[in-house]
Amino acid sequence: MHLLDWSGWGWQFWLTAGAVMVIIDAFIINTAVVMWFGIGAGLVAVLLYIHPGLSGLWQLGVFGVSSPLALFGWKWWDKKRPRKGPDRLHLNKKGAEYIGRVFPLEGAMENGIGRIKIGDTSWTAKNNQNANLPAGGKVLVEGVRGTTIIVKKFEEQT
Repeated sequence: MHLLDWSGWGWQFWLTAGAVMVIIDAFIINTAVVMWFGIGAGLVAVLLYIHPGLSGLWQLGVFGVSSPLALFGWKWWDKKRPRKGPDRLHLNKKGAEYIGRVFPLEGAMENGIGRIKIGDTSWTAKNNQNANLPAGGKVLVEGVRGTTIIVKKFEEQT
């Protein structure tokens, strides 16, 4: 059997190869790159099922063209689509989701430094005006700098 004589390899080979690539990408590599080559192999399997006499060169050609086209097509589409939802706004920015919210101080804020408890985490809070605020006083989160929450005294509007 000649190296490029793949006439003995049927659609089952390409379907299995494609499934293995998708599974490896999904569960081991997790990059969404190998998956597109698996989809290219799946396309060859479909073509071979419809046209069983497809030569080995055509099989390799379809696989070699469809896989990178699918990959780069996905990358292009993924870059163009709009990103929506609050989960995308603060990705890898711990504490940024608290900006604009009001929390009580855990203890008194002295010289602009205190602590606030958010959920099960106690954060260092800093007031840029170096204000002294009583324990339980309400503060508005203005920003996050590292592991420090930047706050200002919350003034309730009546």
